[in-house]
Amino acid sequence: MTFSESLLRARGQIAWILALIASTVTIVHLEKIDSELRASQRDLRGGATPSIDSDTRVMVQNALAGARKAYAAQPANPSAQTAMIVAVASAVQAGILGRTEGRELVAGIASQDTAETPELNAARALARITFPAP
Repeated sequence: MTFSESLLRARGQIAWILALIASTVTIVHLEKIDSELRASQRDLRGGATPSIDSDTRVMVQNALAGARKAYAAQPANPSAQTAMIVAVASAVQAGILGRTEGRELVAGIASQDTAETPELNAARALARITFPAP
């Protein structure tokens, strides 16, 4: 039996080995893509603090201070609640407040039973996006 005859007889095994190699390479590549995607999602959820300029940092700090003052004066006011939720979410995203502290602040505000307004509903939606349930 010659070499070419042996190859013809082994063609099924050769095709199987080539398919196994191709599928393994594909799986490894897809796992690498999945790992990179998960890492970028983790960064977006709070693993990395975005780089913001000093003017923006001051703006967020001032917004948070104003919202805290308004909320302290009228904690049941939907406008004050809205301002506080948005300011806290902004401060967390800017790296000014820690995620845990922000989650606790927003949880206390969002759980209050107050009049529904479009602004407050939007702020609550922002809070759910910024602080997803674990």
